This record gives sequence, C-alpha cells and structure tokens, in this order.
Amino acid sequence: MNYNNEKYQNKISKTNIAIHNSNWIIAKMLCHMKDMTEIDTRTIFITVHVKNITNVNFVAGCLYQLAESYLAYNLDEYIPLHRRPALAWCADFEGTTKVRGAVSPNRPHFHAALIVPKSSIARIPSLIRHLEKHIRSVYGVASFVGGSTPVYIRPYDHSKKSNSFNQSAMHPYADFIGYITKAELELSTSNQNSNVIVNSHVLPYDEFYEGEKSDLEPTVNIITKNVSTLQRLFKHFRYV
Repeated sequence: MNYNNEKYQNKISKTNIAIHNSNWIIAKMLCHMKDMTEIDTRTIFITVHVKNITNVNFVAGCLYQLAESYLAYNLDEYIPLHRRPALAWCADFEGTTKVRGAVSPNRPHFHAALIVPKSSIARIPSLIRHLEKHIRSVYGVASFVGGSTPVYIRPYDHSKKSNSFNQSAMHPYADFIGYITKAELELSTSNQNSNVIVNSHVLPYDEFYEGEKSDLEPTVNIITKNVSTLQRLFKHFRYV
C-alpha cells in the first residue's frame, strides 16, 4: 500500500478524528454519573425523523425531558445529578455518508444514544414504549417517512457493526457513537464547502455552567484518553 497516498492519509486522519470525537462524547455522557459500568447494557439507540432540520434540537430536548421525567417518577422534585440519564445526538440527512459539494438536508432526522442510570436497566423496555408513544406528538416530528416509521427506538446491540469507520481501530461502542455523529464529521472534514452545518450535543452536559464543567474536566479527560481500555465501562468488552 502506498502510505504517501493522499486518500489513504485522509482516511487515517479521519479515523483518528472519529476516535477522539467518539471518546469525547462518551466522556461527556458519563462524567456526571457515579456508576459508569456496563454502559453497553444501559444504552438505547434512537432515530427520529423530523419535518425540518431546524426541528432537531427541540425534538431531542423534548426526548430527553420525556426520558428523565419517566425514570424519575419515584423521586422527589429534585433529581440528583448522578441519577440523570445522558443523551447524545446529532442531526443527519440523506447524502452525508459521502459529501460531494453543496448538500440539501433531504429526509432530515437525528440519531441519538440514551444512557440510563444503572439502577434503571430493568425499566428500559417500558421506557422505550413510553418514548415511542409520546415523542410522535412532539412538534416537528415527521408523521410519515416514505413508508417507514418516523421513530425508531431499540436497545443498543453490541454485536452489530455500524460500518461507519475503521472498526479495527475503534471499540464497537465508540464506533456506534461515531455513527450517531457521522454527519458532523463528514461535513466538517469534507474538502467541499458544505452549505449545511450540524453539531453534536450532549445532555445534561451542555446545560452545565462553566464552573461545573471545570469540576468535571479531570473525569472527562480520563475517560476520553482511556475509554478503549477501561474494561469496566462495558459488559461486552471486545473488538468485532
């Protein structure tokens, strides 16, 4: 193989960016939790189609509120920070797998990963039913998407490959997060000048004050650097 080949070098660079970005998002999702173990058994994969790409963040925010309120039904009004779920999401649309020049956000949707507190693992099936029932009525959610359901919610399956990046260099869970945020990476690393900008988001991390983020920074840094070697994070720790 020609290691000086520009296409090869771009692929390696893109994989490195994907690994760092995925690990960083995982760290932001976990940093407020006391129990960070077995996150692959505590994760729900979500795809929601929306009417317009501008609806994505509003719908995702409502999704988080629905999950948080459902999981906290037996707690007082104040929810301890370590008991709050985490949601990461990113807008997506047709054509982001291979960006070629100007793009149009056709069939807009977003992918998301929801991590529930470990104490709520047994409630994942009922949580999924709750989200499927209520998210469809949120303003901005598409009612019909070319014969397919506008809302897809399933437990994360560690045995499935997303085929988004180089699995040999990434833990399956990091690759899963990479799939969720692929539009952000593709649009930001494309040599073309894209007319659409999308960014990934994480709740509740994005809501924290700067002082709170500073307090959590050491934890974020440790997880970001070591997520692929911290076996305690995953029940199924293996490369596929």
